[in-house]
Amino acid sequence: MTARTDRKRAEGDGTMTASGRNLALGEALRRERTRRKERQADAATRFGVSQPSYHRWESGENRPDDAQFADVARYLGMTVAEVWELVHGADAAPVSLEALRGQVAAVERDLADVREMVRRIVSELAPPDGQADQAKKAPSKKAAAGGRRARG
Repeated sequence: MTARTDRKRAEGDGTMTASGRNLALGEALRRERTRRKERQADAATRFGVSQPSYHRWESGENRPDDAQFADVARYLGMTVAEVWELVHGADAAPVSLEALRGQVAAVERDLADVREMVRRIVSELAPPDGQADQAKKAPSKKAAAGGRRARG
């Protein structure tokens, strides 16, 4: 094992991590594959990956992409949420498209509220109509005195 591999495992970047979660999914895949009396190559074909890739799933070095969780769940006789929990832990629930749309709508409403507040603040700080023009036309005291100092 190289220092780079060790560092990747320590950093937990997800590609080389032999974490307990990846191992838990890998063990479940291995148990199901052996129960079905399949070879790794057979299981790999089922998931549309190479045999070495599937081997890395079982060994915990890597895991299926999130998009493959439905296929993995069917294979294991589990729900997608159960597979997600195996890989991501109990605290990280999968996010549905509907939930994301709801969050986007809430952010859009918040943004509209902020825009309205900024508009109100700006209108409160701006001088009433006409006063801004008068302020521009009114000469300053210095200008009214001709800009001269009294000598004395």
